[in-house]
Amino acid sequence: MKSASHIYPLFIALCAVLLCASCAGTRRTARQTRNAPTWHTMETQGVATLSPEQDKEYKANYRAQVVNDSLVVVSVMPVLGIELMRLEATPDDILLIDKLNHRYCRLTYKETAEFFGTKLTYNHLQGLATGQSAKEKDGSFHYDYTVRMGKRYHLVCLRLTYASVKKDTPLRISTIDLKRYTQVTPQALLTL
Repeated sequence: MKSASHIYPLFIALCAVLLCASCAGTRRTARQTRNAPTWHTMETQGVATLSPEQDKEYKANYRAQVVNDSLVVVSVMPVLGIELMRLEATPDDILLIDKLNHRYCRLTYKETAEFFGTKLTYNHLQGLATGQSAKEKDGSFHYDYTVRMGKRYHLVCLRLTYASVKKDTPLRISTIDLKRYTQVTPQALLTL
């Protein structure tokens, strides 16, 4: 089994790629939203696969809980269902939480666009979390993105497989007491 310190940089990259990848399905998400049935809450679970190099592949379970047009919570759980990273998004801002190192950063969508160099909205994240941005014929989402890891850039391939989708079910979203966490800049949070 890989140590947490060995796989930790890849899950930092996963959060960065999730933020950037959510912009890839913009046109399709807008079209699907018009025709999509109404739902209040949705929970999706699946496997996120990261390929930072051609010969390496890392997988982590994730769970996305969504309250329509209000809240998106994505939990990355690489080992035994233990939450390592969390992304919480509202229509106003995004909160990235590194539970392993007790750090977090809060970004507006404008700051996110400036930092990652791509436009991002709450609807993009909601579409990615619920599978409405799925691009592949099998219903999965595949995206390639160049991510800066330290001083080097890597092409990271992300594939989300939506194994379970539940609509209008009660959600159990635990709150995190940020008093125990240190607020850092996005650069510090994403630096290895």
